[in-house]
Amino acid sequence: MHSKKLKSYWLLPILVVMGLYQMALIAPTSVPVNETAAELASFIEKQNILPRYVEAGYSPLGRAPAVDAVLGDPYYLPVYAQQVSEEIKRVSEEDRLLALSESVFRAGGIPFTVTQETISIDSVPKEFLKAFGEPLGKAIYRSWKTFIAVSHKSERALSKLTEDEKEWLRNNIDSFFFGNQEKASEYDFFTTSSSAPFQFFLLASKVDLPKLTECACQLGAIVDDLHQLEKDLAVVNLPKDFVWEEEGFTFITSTRDHVVHNEKADFFIDLGGKNIFLNGAGGNEGKRPAALHVDLFGENTYLGQRFVQGSGILGVGVFASFAGQNTFTAQAYSQGCGFFGVGMLMNLSGKNRFEMNFGGQSFATFGASLLWNKVGNNDYVLHEGMGQAASSTLGVAFLVDSAGHDSYRSGIQGRGGSRYGGIGQGGSTGVRYDPWENNPSLYGGVSFLYNGGGNNRFQTPWLGHGSAYFLGLGVLVVEGSGNTFLADFDSQGQGLHLSAGILLSKGGEDVYKGGWGSLGVGGDRSVGILINTGGNNHYEGTDQSVGTSRKPKALGIFIDTKGGNTYAFQKTSNTNLQYPQSPLEWSSGLFLACGSNNTYPQHVDMFERGPGLQWGIPGHSAGVERACNVGNVNDFLKQFPQTARIVFPFDPLTGWKSNTAYMPLEIASTQEEIQKQVKEILSADYERRRQLYESIDTLRFTYPNFAIDLSELLANPAEAPEDQFNYAVLWAVQSRQTPYLKEVLEALDQGKIASSYARKLAIYYVGIFGGEEADAVLGKVMLSDTSEENRAIAAGALARRSKISTMHWLEAGLHSDSEMVRYKIALGLEGRPLPGVLELVRPLFNDPSMYVRRAAAITALSLGDKQGVTVLLETLQYETLDTGDNYGNNLYSVLAKYLGVDFGLDRQAWLNWWHEAKETFVFPKGTLSP
Repeated sequence: MHSKKLKSYWLLPILVVMGLYQMALIAPTSVPVNETAAELASFIEKQNILPRYVEAGYSPLGRAPAVDAVLGDPYYLPVYAQQVSEEIKRVSEEDRLLALSESVFRAGGIPFTVTQETISIDSVPKEFLKAFGEPLGKAIYRSWKTFIAVSHKSERALSKLTEDEKEWLRNNIDSFFFGNQEKASEYDFFTTSSSAPFQFFLLASKVDLPKLTECACQLGAIVDDLHQLEKDLAVVNLPKDFVWEEEGFTFITSTRDHVVHNEKADFFIDLGGKNIFLNGAGGNEGKRPAALHVDLFGENTYLGQRFVQGSGILGVGVFASFAGQNTFTAQAYSQGCGFFGVGMLMNLSGKNRFEMNFGGQSFATFGASLLWNKVGNNDYVLHEGMGQAASSTLGVAFLVDSAGHDSYRSGIQGRGGSRYGGIGQGGSTGVRYDPWENNPSLYGGVSFLYNGGGNNRFQTPWLGHGSAYFLGLGVLVVEGSGNTFLADFDSQGQGLHLSAGILLSKGGEDVYKGGWGSLGVGGDRSVGILINTGGNNHYEGTDQSVGTSRKPKALGIFIDTKGGNTYAFQKTSNTNLQYPQSPLEWSSGLFLACGSNNTYPQHVDMFERGPGLQWGIPGHSAGVERACNVGNVNDFLKQFPQTARIVFPFDPLTGWKSNTAYMPLEIASTQEEIQKQVKEILSADYERRRQLYESIDTLRFTYPNFAIDLSELLANPAEAPEDQFNYAVLWAVQSRQTPYLKEVLEALDQGKIASSYARKLAIYYVGIFGGEEADAVLGKVMLSDTSEENRAIAAGALARRSKISTMHWLEAGLHSDSEMVRYKIALGLEGRPLPGVLELVRPLFNDPSMYVRRAAAITALSLGDKQGVTVLLETLQYETLDTGDNYGNNLYSVLAKYLGVDFGLDRQAWLNWWHEAKETFVFPKGTLSP
């Protein structure tokens, strides 16, 4: 740890601090960013992907390729946010719902193509011609026939669901989030043993979500056609409502003002104003395959309960107003909601108010949603959260407000408990099953809130403002200045548990109050980023905030490209990372202030922060303030990867042909079918393999006793793609099978497994199941693998398998200059009462690494050496993840296990007791290894 004075140098704007990469300084002061491109490229090339889910034993379903892209290359996340926001800004200027909906749903990773429906019209009914005149009547009738065609297409996309299944979905939608609780007081789906989320996924696996997305976009095309006819429609005057029924669908056009509409229509055109609507208003109410409501003049009030106001539940629903000053009130799952469907809501003018309780204002799960307000001064109120760009499994949710001066309130701050949490304003969450090994977890979705202006107020308790939980992606991009962001915790560019979140603000004079775990923070194999390209901001967090990270291998980034900022934070913040429980699990953090006249809190930790200073934990985090000219946003972001450096061609702007995400799965029903799928994996491309993995996993989670043999996937470990190899190894380990173990061992021994990550999985596999012949291979890997982490994992496997014949390998490993290797050996020998073990670990009591001393002490304790108590208590002065409660997995519980006394987490009480007891202490019977 250090604070270091920078002389006449400027720290590179982006430091790759993952792993053990060193910081670099270059001259001169105030260099334009484009002059540092070459030097910067050398750092970015040292890419550090976040760990794949397979490493932790997850088998998640409901893949979201956008999530995979930004976890596969976390430094691409700012570019993704900027590319998509620039596309949104460009397209939304056109006043075309089709163009915007295509762009945002494609950016979410949904593979679809909008085709023009072939509508054959022999003649237009005279009723249309009489009501609207010949040219307009023909155009409206064509829109009506197109609507019918889209409705039929929507029905086909849902055709594999039975009527009973649809009814179950309509009646049980809440159970996805709250399980079987009688009163929905707390969420039961973040980390849960509830079977409800998987039941929903099983039904979603039958649905053609890309086809439903196409249907919604086609309704958007109808809206665009009618917008082109706005002047003609504005002069229509009907003596009474025009009602037309055809093929079981109802079309209504009304020119009445100041009336209450209760009529149920599939397609409604409102040519009046200042009306009250008590009907679906472009929500399909969970009963129609499609619903469309078009309004010309605005100033209306829309009142409803569920599945209304531009919502698609088991279908598609679109609401479009060519004006504004509308008021929308609903109870749940409305105002731009997609659940087993797609919902869109559009206002081309501002001063709209949206109010509801839960699940709306752009919310999507097993579907997609878009809420678009072209002009600002809008008020969004969501009392119980889950909306304002919120998503979960197979959900893509976009909220686009093009102008600013808006107010967003989601959830109730300070209420406590998860029921009134935010999860929105660019927030997404998946479902982590507990226990997750051999159980179905579910990806989160993609949530994106774009605001094209300034002077906005964003308020939510947690998981908002560009934040995500478990395999989700949350994005908030704001163009203007003078914004206020208020949250309680885990918000404002935050990711937790294999997820990604970013808040990108392109203005200044903002106020951020994020609380705990907020403002550019990553936790547990996640990335959280906050970037502000303005100045004169106020940033306020508590513990673990403002450019820091916690738990294994996470990345937190905070960047402000101007000066004049005020910072407030408390412990383990601003590159002062939470220390991990293992040296293999360090997280990383970056804080970069490109400006001057900044103010920092004093005496919160050992770091000194300020102009010309550099601080952080060497090798793991870096903080720096320096005056520098970073240019505009696009110039600044050119330093990041412009495309994700991953194994599939992710393209958020134009899509990619091989994409299979969101498509129906192919669940086998016989042994012959399942083995055919396994064989296809061997020749399939990456996207098809991912689809086949999910199909196979869905089958094994549905029928745990169904015999599935994936051994063929390991037959050629040297040539197998990394994802295939890892998938097969996870299956083998979890099913306790050992196919092609000899071949994997030989490939590992001969260095034929090119992927470092695949070698890691091979080491796990061989370390668990390999016989004596594996010892020498593990020893060789421990001493020579190019990855220090792989060397350490091999060392740990050797230690856990230790026997007299392998002691020389362990002794060699303990002379390694790798802290990780020494640590894994020392810890792996816990409870191994072999001759010579204590002689190996006792010298480690004086190791320069606290982690190695701690591991050696635990092993000594397990073998009855009282000196281990003294050493372990000494290391507890260093706070790490496992010196706190850590869900009961802490070092104090280790002491209690072996010593037979328990003083909880009170270190001083332990010290006092040991001071009195150590001379006469005898280990209780049954606490030590035999």
